[in-house]
Amino acid sequence: MAITKILNIMESEGRNPASHLKNALEYIQNPDKTEECVLVGGINCLPDTAFEQMEETKNIFS
Repeated sequence: MAITKILNIMESEGRNPASHLKNALEYIQNPDKTEECVLVGGINCLPDTAFEQMEETKNIFS
């Protein structure tokens, strides 16, 4: 059974909100779970540069 937990990232005192995104992307791209990243893909972004692209978009649109 899957469990979903929703957290408000902005309420993380003293932590960079982008660190949550970085940690999530590292977990998603874990080579042990994705057959050496064969099962990792994206739409309109590359897995290798996804964090930088998402951070750039966040900075542009606040």
